[in-house]
Amino acid sequence: MTFEEVNRLLREYKSNKKLLDAEQRRIQELRASIADLRATDYSRENVCKSHEPNAYMESILDRIARLERRANTLIQNIFDIEDIIADNMDNLTPLEQAMVIDRYMNCWSLTKICKKYNYCERQVRRIIVTAKRKMTK
Repeated sequence: MTFEEVNRLLREYKSNKKLLDAEQRRIQELRASIADLRATDYSRENVCKSHEPNAYMESILDRIARLERRANTLIQNIFDIEDIIADNMDNLTPLEQAMVIDRYMNCWSLTKICKKYNYCERQVRRIIVTAKRKMTK
């Protein structure tokens, strides 16, 4: 694996994780809008306010299904990339592993990493680049 491939994998992982978070927020918002369309009967079961088919509700359910399918493919993609990254992190020092995990897996900014490890931004960048180079071997 080359340096560019490692870099691409880490960036792809980070972007997929952010995209997955956005998809999950959209799903929650749509489910909340469905909850607004529901009423509670006396048996305490959620039922639709009207018994007629509701085109708006059906469209929301279709969107939720599409978003959930997309989220599932993103999750699978994230797991595949995690496996590849984990296989290549064996020869990193614990500090390098922690910084790569914080930067790409936890989506932390360089400033937050600098504060956590008490290094300047230049040093953090150097450690992360060194870790990426070690991951290519």
